[in-house]
Amino acid sequence: MGGKASKKKEEETEEKRGQMRRSLGREDSLTSTERIRRYAIKQFGYNVLSLARRGLKDVPEELWELLELEKLNLSLNSLKVLPPQLALLSNLVVLNLWGNQLTSLPAEIGQLRRLRVLFAYRNRLTDVPEELGACTQLEVLSLANNQLSSLPSSLSNLSSLKKLNLSHNHITHVPGCVYNMKTLVFLHLAYNRLENLAENIQALVELKILIVEGNNLHCLPKALCCLTRLELLNLDFNDIKDVPQEMHLLSRLEKLACHPLDKGLHIVHNPLLKPVKEVLEGGLTALYCYLKAGVKPGPIEKMAVMSAKPKQRTMAKGVWSTLYKAISGELLDLSVLRVSEIYKEFNPVSAPTICTMGITCEVPLVNSTLCLVQPLSTITAISGERSGMMPDSLELTVTDRAPIERRNKCQRTMWCHANHGLEG
Repeated sequence: MGGKASKKKEEETEEKRGQMRRSLGREDSLTSTERIRRYAIKQFGYNVLSLARRGLKDVPEELWELLELEKLNLSLNSLKVLPPQLALLSNLVVLNLWGNQLTSLPAEIGQLRRLRVLFAYRNRLTDVPEELGACTQLEVLSLANNQLSSLPSSLSNLSSLKKLNLSHNHITHVPGCVYNMKTLVFLHLAYNRLENLAENIQALVELKILIVEGNNLHCLPKALCCLTRLELLNLDFNDIKDVPQEMHLLSRLEKLACHPLDKGLHIVHNPLLKPVKEVLEGGLTALYCYLKAGVKPGPIEKMAVMSAKPKQRTMAKGVWSTLYKAISGELLDLSVLRVSEIYKEFNPVSAPTICTMGITCEVPLVNSTLCLVQPLSTITAISGERSGMMPDSLELTVTDRAPIERRNKCQRTMWCHANHGLEG
């Protein structure tokens, strides 16, 4: 019984050896180009060749004869140089070079006029050739995880670019060409050395995703608030202490996000000052309501001096409640307070001289040290259009109720309203 099994095993082994010899015979009869062409496939209508993870230190010379290639994957090899012959593959639509040891890209890459996707991340690139700007059909460009400190101005010509990844480089200022890429919907600049964003960023009106986490941003430009299509804004791990008053205009940022892939506003691990930090604990809606109000509260010792009407006591240290601190410093410009916008629903005859912002019939009253007040509303100033001047101090009348039926019941009264959790 054992002899039969042994004989059968020998026969199977011999058969395998025969198959290998026949296979080698066929391989020897092929040219080198034909051998490499055997790895090419037709995928979704494209001629595709993948030589990923082949341990290549040089690109096979035969590759440059495959002029029909449209997608080429050379990722995860040990390539240090791409030869000028790359220009011969003029039909390329996708070129994948990530995970190599490239220190530069050949100038001839600019001759790939049909190129739409270029992955060159996780290499050792220190610069990008000017000629890349000639690839005007590019839609996706990833240069992440390299050693770049700038980009050539010629990349302003990439008028079709939709996604740009420059994360994990050595960039200290956003390259000027980026602000000219007006079709961008995705811009990744995380973990560079940025200290600011230029006002020019308002030109990127199509932007939906902006990631700048892990930089050294100290503040945000007001122009950022013009990007009203933003759905994800990641500001985590920076040095941001405050946010622009106009940030509530970014209405497509629907929540405070935690997971890196979540849409919304990411703003953790920043040294945010009070009261923004406390307001954020109530969520993004609370922040937007606070910003829409137009006036920021401050510490009681820095508040504007409040005077009282005749026969009422003066509160020289300012007016405050346990929930809300009054305005601090000099009175803000009327354009900031947007008084005209708040008054627009009023009849000119009955419009109040002094009004509160954010007051509506639907919002319930809450208790405060001063009186019953409405949460998430704040003080405005006297209307310059009606009074003709801005006062040096503000008048305050304290009563036991805040107006809730009609805003014009605030006439000639300054109300100090509440913002939950604000301790100044």
